[in-house]
Amino acid sequence: MEQQLETTTKDKDGEHEHNVVIKGDDSDGKLDWSVRAFVAYLSLCFVYTGSQMPLYFCAGGTSYIIEDIGGSTTSSWLPVAYTLSAAIPIPFTGYLQDIFGRRPIALASTVLVIVGSIIMGTAHSFGQAVVAMTLCGIGAGIAELSALAGITEVVPIRARGYSVAIMTAIATPLGPYVLYCQLLATRATWRWGFWIVCIYQGIALVGVALLYFPSKHSRLVGLRRRDIIRDIDYIGGLLSLAGLTLLLVALQNGGYLHPWKSAAVLAPLITGIFALVAFVVWEIRFAKVPIAPPELFRRRVIRMAFIISFIAGMNFYSLTNFAPTYFSSVYPADPILVGGRGAGMPTANIFGAVFGNWFISRFPKYARWSIAASCITMTAGNPTNPGFVTAATVVAGFAVGGLIVPAATIATIACPDDMIATTAALTLAIRAIGGSIGFTIYYNIFINKLDAKLPAEIATYAIQAGLPVDSATEFVTTLLTNPASLGSVNGVNSTIIAAGALGSQWAFADSLKYIFYTSIPFGVLAIVAAFFLGDIVPYMTNRIVATLNH
Repeated sequence: MEQQLETTTKDKDGEHEHNVVIKGDDSDGKLDWSVRAFVAYLSLCFVYTGSQMPLYFCAGGTSYIIEDIGGSTTSSWLPVAYTLSAAIPIPFTGYLQDIFGRRPIALASTVLVIVGSIIMGTAHSFGQAVVAMTLCGIGAGIAELSALAGITEVVPIRARGYSVAIMTAIATPLGPYVLYCQLLATRATWRWGFWIVCIYQGIALVGVALLYFPSKHSRLVGLRRRDIIRDIDYIGGLLSLAGLTLLLVALQNGGYLHPWKSAAVLAPLITGIFALVAFVVWEIRFAKVPIAPPELFRRRVIRMAFIISFIAGMNFYSLTNFAPTYFSSVYPADPILVGGRGAGMPTANIFGAVFGNWFISRFPKYARWSIAASCITMTAGNPTNPGFVTAATVVAGFAVGGLIVPAATIATIACPDDMIATTAALTLAIRAIGGSIGFTIYYNIFINKLDAKLPAEIATYAIQAGLPVDSATEFVTTLLTNPASLGSVNGVNSTIIAAGALGSQWAFADSLKYIFYTSIPFGVLAIVAAFFLGDIVPYMTNRIVATLNH
């Protein structure tokens, strides 16, 4: 068991004291870990990796899932249900972790991921699948937060980049998730992906339950439980939950299930914005123990990290969801080829995150330049040419990986010790909001372009191959709705069918490229934020905040 020392220090800003730490800023910074502590650390890493898996197995196998259980007109709600539910509760649960501790919340969130995966693995309707992905999202968002906060507080601040790099590296086997999904769906069943989640998270759950007993580092040290309960920011929690729910649901519905001008979109959109504005005012002026402490936003490093996380989220969730669509729609739908082409981006994403976090601890003086380089590469490396799409998605994946996790690492390095989970939660929530907004923007651009291009391209290619002009409308309609009946269309032969399929592929390619064009100005904004990130060297001390086995 590690010895807890009473130490009082002040951080770089001199405005926040750290009353109880394991080792101080000027200590040797050595980790006195037992085997039990190391296994507890690995269990937290497993919790983090497992929290990513439901989204990957859903995004990579959506077409097979929909073919099995239905819901083709609303298929995007599977990944959307996950991302929405992952984002909404994070700020409040991060806040609660910094008050009551991490262990019970980490356990509960891991159980939620398992329960959601069981429901998904046994789902026989689209409604059941949406409920399952919602539960997975709630659990995964909180589990990711718990793991990130848990592993950063038990190592010296200067080594937090190394610690997060190790945690992220453990996710490397998830890189070829598209290939896994294709093989499982065609050789067995897509449901096996979620059984794998259950097994993996089950192992993590056992490890956390038996070995993870972290020392508590509460924002409300010295208060009685009833006083702590009294001081919880209930109003802020309600406003944040309501505002995020209404805003994100409106963004996902707009232009997809309902027109943007409809009451079904405008009512929750406007109400959600007002709720979030009220949340900001409440946190600044009235909250006694705020969920989003204004103190965090006064630190330039954290402000810039939040901006970078938002934009990285826009591109991360879009790459995750649209890359499989690109590979399956633009190229022949062979499971091995689709999976092989799709493996590069997520694998590069993981390597980018590992490298970015390692660089933060190895070369803290140049951390901002590493972030800036990733922003530039993310902006320049978007796939717009089908001939180079695999290499381009690898480049973009590595760049986004160099932002998506390292930005959160930098924010936790610069935050007060008793706000690690709060800071990580805000970073993850901002990332998820960016992902939801990005997906909404990109999906609407894509679908509007595709609706215009798809019939025209199919007809053009088919007519050039010899299809009678008066059969074009029937041919296009049949190809898109019931391709098995194409033989009944007047003048159709195998050459014309192949030409129509080629036209469909080019329609998808031409429509999807606008997603990547649209991401460029957002990438430029991230580049600017990276250059203004600030110096993190003064924060990089030997202070260790908590233990794994208290």
